[in-house]
Amino acid sequence: MHPDIKKRWITAITIAIPVVFLLLKGSLKVWCVTLAGVASLAGYEFFSIFKKELNPAKRLFFVVIAPLFPIFAFLWGIEGLHFMVFLVFFGLLSHCLFYNPGDKKLFWENMLVFSGLIYTAYLLSYVVLLKHDDNSPHRGLLFATIATVVSTDAGAFFCGRKWGKRLLYPEVSPKKTLEGLMGGFFLGVVIGTIITSGIVKDFSFPKSFLFALVISTVAPIGDLIESMLKRYQGIKDSGTILPGHGGVLDRLDSLLPSFPTAWFCWWFLR
Repeated sequence: MHPDIKKRWITAITIAIPVVFLLLKGSLKVWCVTLAGVASLAGYEFFSIFKKELNPAKRLFFVVIAPLFPIFAFLWGIEGLHFMVFLVFFGLLSHCLFYNPGDKKLFWENMLVFSGLIYTAYLLSYVVLLKHDDNSPHRGLLFATIATVVSTDAGAFFCGRKWGKRLLYPEVSPKKTLEGLMGGFFLGVVIGTIITSGIVKDFSFPKSFLFALVISTVAPIGDLIESMLKRYQGIKDSGTILPGHGGVLDRLDSLLPSFPTAWFCWWFLR
């Protein structure tokens, strides 16, 4: 086995163990605490990507404010999450207005901060919203989402390595191939449909297929979006905390847009 692949597998298994434990045993409160920590790390990595454009003081802002998104979502549901979005957006615009209204750089810097918090903490907070009417975690739906995304990523990685010839989007990601995309999409739809139909009781087989189809479409777009952000700054990884995978954002890139997509599918299809 290639050393890089071996390192990726070791890291993936190390991550998978606590994730599986959370899926099987974790309460919604435990999920919230975990997500608050992950959101803080993700926010810090977003700051690190754009540290040339951002005032160093914004690092603390990301680390402190990002965890509040999943906390508000846990305490008050979708209304609490969107109230947090309003508070941050209005607060950042008010900062521009009262601190230095003539400073265009400050405005664009604050809008970059807002975008970063939406991209990391807001999208991640939808995990807390994947719950039953009695506020118990919807373990089946969350597992189906993660399994579909992981299958899509794995299929793209291995199919790309074995059969990849035609570059998919070299302006954004120089190594991804069309063959990898097609292989990942196919595997994600197949595995996602089977798992979803088996563990999400409210989804019939056609609904499970549609769910897997949508998630397998959104996941690679999320991957490309993060690649685009790194491309802007000329960096390979968002961080180094996960050997073989890079940073937290490098591991979450496909999942971040998939969590709200799963929530909207749940809202629409059930």
